[in-house]
Amino acid sequence: MQKLVLLTGVFLLILGHRSQAQKKIYSTKNSKVTLFLNSTLQPIKATNTAVKSTFNSQTKMVSFLIPVKQFQFNNPILQQPFNETYLEASKYPLSKFEGMVKEPIDFNKTSPQKVTVIGYLNMHGVRKKRIIPATIVVKNRQVITCQSSFDINTNDHKIKIPPALFKDGQKKVKINLSANYN
Repeated sequence: MQKLVLLTGVFLLILGHRSQAQKKIYSTKNSKVTLFLNSTLQPIKATNTAVKSTFNSQTKMVSFLIPVKQFQFNNPILQQPFNETYLEASKYPLSKFEGMVKEPIDFNKTSPQKVTVIGYLNMHGVRKKRIIPATIVVKNRQVITCQSSFDINTNDHKIKIPPALFKDGQKKVKINLSANYN
C-alpha cells in the first residue's frame, strides 16, 4: 500500500512539473519593433519598445499590438510627419499582427528553430496577409524568444510616403521584430 501511495505521489509530482514546464500562454509588454528606410536624405530608423505580444504554445497563435505613436526616430524631426502625415496615428493608433506558426516547435530543443508565421498585418486601416520568417529559441522550457526580419511595401497598406524619400525607388520598409516571452 505504501508503494502505491509513493508511486501516486511521484506521478502527481511529475505531472505537475510537466504542466508547469509547458505553459500555454506566453506574453510580453515590451517587444521591440524597428523600422528601417533607406532614404535618399539619410537612413531612417525608428524603434518601438512598447509592443505587446502573446504566444499560445498549444495553438501556435501569435499576436502583436503596436502603438504607432511610440516609435522613436533616430532623427526626432521625423516623428511628427510619421505620426501625422504618413501613418495618420490619430486615425489609426494601433497596428496589429495575428498569425500562426506553421511548423511544429520542439519545446525541449534549445537551439534556434526556423519557422514561418502565416497571418494578417493590419496597418493604417488595411489588413494584408503576410508570410513571415522567424526564429524561435526556447530556454529552460520557460522563456521563448522570437526574432524576425521582413519587408513591407508601403503601397500594400496605402501609406503615402513621398517616392523621393526612397533611395532605390521601391517603397519598402524593413521591419525587425524581437520578443522575449516568459
